[in-house]
Amino acid sequence: MDAKIAPQGVVIASEFTPVGPRHRRHHPRPAGAFRLGPPRRGVDRDRALSASYDDTLRLWDLATGDTIRVLRGHSSWINHVVAFDRDRALSASWDHTLRLWDLATGDTIRVLQGHSGPVSHVVALDRDRALSASDDDTLRLWDLASGDTIRVLQGHSGWVRHVVALDRDRALSASDDDTLRLCDLATGTIRVLQGHSGPVSHVVEPVPATPAGLFSDVFGNQDAA
Repeated sequence: MDAKIAPQGVVIASEFTPVGPRHRRHHPRPAGAFRLGPPRRGVDRDRALSASYDDTLRLWDLATGDTIRVLRGHSSWINHVVAFDRDRALSASWDHTLRLWDLATGDTIRVLQGHSGPVSHVVALDRDRALSASDDDTLRLWDLASGDTIRVLQGHSGWVRHVVALDRDRALSASDDDTLRLCDLATGTIRVLQGHSGPVSHVVEPVPATPAGLFSDVFGNQDAA
């Protein structure tokens, strides 16, 4: 499994991680990304959240290996999921939507609609905003409180496969158009990064120099008090 270790012990397993037959007792089709957060907030070290091509998410008890809860609502494959805090997560699906979940109940808090193609990736900017990447060649900045689109970021001419937040105001996207785009979330593209001769599938998430910053905001470590 391809995993990254981020500050404060956050473990991030890459999306589309294949799961062998012996691990498919619960998810009958390939399982996607999950994220483990630090003990104070986020999906804590004793629990994990997985996304699957069986159209569901599963919340796991890592101490026992049991399913705590199955989250249903998407009508197609789930490509990615990110945890905002201990009790909320946002999933991205082939059904063209994102869903904000209450992990305590398994209920959908809100459905985010606007993309005209499969949603391949989503990243948390802070507790109230998220940025999604889609097959419709766009990125969308979302207001999670209302479910509204704050801004549509255009410019790519192919499927946007992946996006990372560099800080609260800038993001870097990777696309099938062979380019990456550095975006100012308020104004749009700052710079086009060219050089690949094929689709760009992934870009590595930046690691903050100190525990403060984006991870602290998302998972509630230092600046979240």
